[in-house]
Amino acid sequence: MSGTGGHDKIFRLLKVMVAFFPVVFMCYVLYTRFADYAFYQWAFMKEDGPVEWLTFIAYLPASLIALFIAMDLKKENRVYGNLYFILAAGLFVICMEEISWGQRIFGIGTPSFFMSHNRQHEMNMHNMLAGSYVHFLYILTGLYGMLSRVFFRKLFGLKKTTERYLFTPDVFLALYFFMVFAFYFYWDFISPLEKSFWGEYVLRGRFIDAKLQEPAEFIQAAGFLFFLSMNRYRQKKGVFSAAGQLHPLRADASEEKPGAGVIS
Repeated sequence: MSGTGGHDKIFRLLKVMVAFFPVVFMCYVLYTRFADYAFYQWAFMKEDGPVEWLTFIAYLPASLIALFIAMDLKKENRVYGNLYFILAAGLFVICMEEISWGQRIFGIGTPSFFMSHNRQHEMNMHNMLAGSYVHFLYILTGLYGMLSRVFFRKLFGLKKTTERYLFTPDVFLALYFFMVFAFYFYWDFISPLEKSFWGEYVLRGRFIDAKLQEPAEFIQAAGFLFFLSMNRYRQKKGVFSAAGQLHPLRADASEEKPGAGVIS
């Protein structure tokens, strides 16, 4: 296997592997729940367990990559650069919230304010909000990650390809955002209907428990990491600054098409 065709085949194979990783991972999580519950508790339910650290490890580089994109992007488009600065800051906050801002790492005692207002008596903000608000934010994020690229194409076609790359995840990353959407939508909206119709939960408690949120949130973090890594690659290849109809950031954009070697 050689030449451009060979590279294209390898890249397509990698895209398929990346695209279906969320399904494989969540199937493995559910398998361990029934096959090795002790391992399931340690890996996926334990506070500061492996899956929480994986989420932190995914969000930290994602926030840094967003920051690098923002710094370069702001040179050509201040608005888009500032939006990426906001994204970088938001991802960093989520990253640090996952580990309660290093509270247990550095042995910091919980201040009295958090003892009084935090449901888990931890030094973080998300456990101070009503759970329904946090769940709703995850549902919205999941919906956006799944569907924004499709809706963007419907609204703008190929006329705003730069914005499509910058602000909508690739379609093959949709499952990374679907998992967190599916979990919280089921938990908040479907499971109450189960109990109303049948007098008991059908899936909740038997197959789906509250701690499945942790692997679902890790999958979403990995989705952000892939999305931003690909955009940084595109940026380094000159996609976002190339003149042409498909790349309208420059004021002097012409009809010239960009060069090859671009992930699309």
